[in-house]
Amino acid sequence: MIVAISPFSDSEASGHSLQDDVFYFEHLLNLKKPFRFYAPPLSAQRLEARFPSTSDHIIVVEPYQPSGWGHLRFARQLKIEAGAKVIFFGYLERLVLVWYLMNLWRPFSLRLVATNNISAGRVDAYRAQLKFFFRVIRGKLKRIVLHTEHEVHLLASLNKGLRELAYVKKHHLMIPIRRTCTEPAGEKITIAFFGPPKHDKPIEPFLHLIASDNTGRFHYTIYNQSEADMLAKMRLTRLPDHVSVIEGWRGYEAHLDNCAASDIIFMSHTRAFEGKLSGNLCDCVALGVPYICTAMEPMLSLHQKYGELGYLSEFDQPRWAERLLGLIRWEDLLEKRSALKSMASDYSRDSILTDLNAALCI
Repeated sequence: MIVAISPFSDSEASGHSLQDDVFYFEHLLNLKKPFRFYAPPLSAQRLEARFPSTSDHIIVVEPYQPSGWGHLRFARQLKIEAGAKVIFFGYLERLVLVWYLMNLWRPFSLRLVATNNISAGRVDAYRAQLKFFFRVIRGKLKRIVLHTEHEVHLLASLNKGLRELAYVKKHHLMIPIRRTCTEPAGEKITIAFFGPPKHDKPIEPFLHLIASDNTGRFHYTIYNQSEADMLAKMRLTRLPDHVSVIEGWRGYEAHLDNCAASDIIFMSHTRAFEGKLSGNLCDCVALGVPYICTAMEPMLSLHQKYGELGYLSEFDQPRWAERLLGLIRWEDLLEKRSALKSMASDYSRDSILTDLNAALCI
């Protein structure tokens, strides 16, 4: 029996987790092996609507609360029979640890699909805790699925033996779904930032770029942020004509429409994020939209393999914004779109599914 667990797809704000559930559930269906899929109510409803007559596979669980007794309450809902192949599609170490100890004497094998669990910042901040976590679960851990070789290197720095259990999987959200136009769409180049900002994805570099631009060649769009907040941060009373703020989350399809309508996507992640796979990066590959980001992994490796997919910058260097703006031209953007198209050929749906089978080891 395969037991799949998705803890985080409990609201529209969970973003890509809802799409992940659809992809993984369909894949398990196609394997034609017995399985159960534990999911929060919203995701379960979507799965039942998308895949009629499959509700026997879906077990609805109360949403996970990552504080207090939330780990125990969620873990108690998961029923694991002897010999089960258990997959966490996304996890927090504390949740898995509580669940693991509750089932310590039960025979099963464990697979963890990381969702940005392994990064430079997390490994530096929680090295002792992560070492302890992997030491406890090592006996039943069959596979840990990662997204970049940099994550594998960071994982091995915690425990060299974990390298043999690591698998770098191509992410399904990079499957080409639609292509941007191959010609300039308008006179101005649109650069977009998709919020909300986070501690390792600050909006300040994007606002600095706007403030540094006196060329008249660019339009800037900020999504999923309050206009009032942006005006306060920019110290203005009204938005400039070349800046737009689109408030509120409008659903995944609308998000893809907005990404595809952008000429460049601005990814402001700090080096604490290095090694993680940004959802915005997945969107860029799937849609063929170049990006701006810090010169770090996994973008450095992708550029080495496929060519320049976007603009690499250093947001902490003097006059970085002026230098960057001077580099951006339509001709250069078209070359980057061509490189993204070349990369997309390695991320076909068939190749992703073949890779997933190897990754899950089931």
